[in-house]
Amino acid sequence: MTDHNLPSTFRRFATQFPGVVACHENMAKAVDAAGPLDAKTRALIKIGICVGAEMESALRSHVQSARQAGATKPEIEQAILQAMNTCGFHRTVAAWSWAQIQFQRDDHSEAAGPAGASAVRISVKLFGPQAHVANTDEVRLTFEHDPTCAQVLDALGDSCPEISRTLSGSRLAVNQGFATPEAIVRESDEVALIGLVGGG
Repeated sequence: MTDHNLPSTFRRFATQFPGVVACHENMAKAVDAAGPLDAKTRALIKIGICVGAEMESALRSHVQSARQAGATKPEIEQAILQAMNTCGFHRTVAAWSWAQIQFQRDDHSEAAGPAGASAVRISVKLFGPQAHVANTDEVRLTFEHDPTCAQVLDALGDSCPEISRTLSGSRLAVNQGFATPEAIVRESDEVALIGLVGGG
């Protein structure tokens, strides 16, 4: 996973505590090299661990890693289902839903084209109830060119159907100021979804 795709909280933590993060990454490399398991199998095992621990963000990360290592969607879903009797119905279904979110995001990125120099990646920060419903505080979207705010909202609804009904009462803030639907959003911009209270 590239630095760009890492969660923003992790990137901030790594900037402040680089030594701690370096030790953490070295431990991960040592564990990966400690036996005969391949990358795909290791990722599927980590998905199972995340189901039991109810670690939504980590599970999505390992789903992405598993797919990059060659795992198919059915294989990932079967790995999650192995937790049914051990961890319970609730945790298993929740983890399955988190995997679906990651599948949708990965598919959206692939549909937007390869991650080359022409791809434009926009990160949208979520807050409050919308972040809670989406199970994340940041959504990453990929476009073929600089999108308008209206296009970002449309893509956000496709990527996070859980919050699509709230988008009509929300606005995008770009660089800490409300933007019009026609405003162009660039990769370097700070973008946030603001749910307006009482119609704004």
